[in-house]
Amino acid sequence: MRNIYKSLLGIIISALFIYLAFRGIDLRLMISYSSRYHAGPIALCIIGQLATQILHWIRWGLILRRLGQVTWGRVFIMGAIGNAALFILPARSGELVRPTLASRENEIDFGQASATSAIERIADGLLVSAILFVSLMAMKKEMALRSIYYSGLAFLAIILGGSLILFISNRYQEASVSVIRRAIGWLSSQWADRLVRLFNSFIQGIRLSSDSNILLPYLGLSIILWGMDIISIYWLFGTLSHKLPFIAALIVIAALALGSLVPSGPARLGVFEFAIAYSLGIFSVGPEEAVLFATLFHIIAVSLVLVLGILGLWLGRQWLKHSARNMGKSSLK
Repeated sequence: MRNIYKSLLGIIISALFIYLAFRGIDLRLMISYSSRYHAGPIALCIIGQLATQILHWIRWGLILRRLGQVTWGRVFIMGAIGNAALFILPARSGELVRPTLASRENEIDFGQASATSAIERIADGLLVSAILFVSLMAMKKEMALRSIYYSGLAFLAIILGGSLILFISNRYQEASVSVIRRAIGWLSSQWADRLVRLFNSFIQGIRLSSDSNILLPYLGLSIILWGMDIISIYWLFGTLSHKLPFIAALIVIAALALGSLVPSGPARLGVFEFAIAYSLGIFSVGPEEAVLFATLFHIIAVSLVLVLGILGLWLGRQWLKHSARNMGKSSLK
């Protein structure tokens, strides 16, 4: 029931943001803009988004392979399915898919796999915050909106708060375990034991992933990944009627990251369009053209993630069949 309520809340929020994004839009004018589109910028954006997805899998694989014996083929399968679930399922419930899939691998449990997602969120949050505030400082004062600035501050506060909790939990593991037992134990000792095991496993995953030999390449890949994402948006600016500065792509990617905090319906519908249209409005892009651009980019992102997710599911099934055959042959011998 809780998942149903979360989904309903996400759908209601999506409907609200769809209204905010499309209110007052002249659909005929919006369609007329689409007739001017060229294939070149769209093709470049698709290539850039594909490169971003591949870099995402490689970055996740760096930590995951530190936790257990996982082939790069399995990393692709789990990453493709997990990213599709994260993008499509409502209220960010897809966050649990990758850890769940990874916990089925040898030597990795759910707590350790969840640690990879926590590290990813913190690294991405800090990078996006840096992108946002550097962009706002570089913009003219009359262009930089207070709403984006304060939203960025709230976003950074959440990331830093999460990082602090993670640091304290890691540094004072025994005290944290004691707090969990006191908070949950009076309800159910079994639940307390399960949460303690999950917590200890999570902290172990954090520690195994904190090796400088892993973190430095991880941070480097994160910078390249976000750079590729930003460049793909800038390439898609080629569909607009007038040229936008590169800094506009930085503001768009930051607005999308801020919008990801809002629980919404499947594929972040509504929030995605509103975030892009709002940020493009800062650079005097008309509402019809801004919403059309946001819709086009959303279609590209969702289609690519869905195709890769379906491919991952198919490859996963083939891998299971192959493993079952090998097990059958081994039992016959």
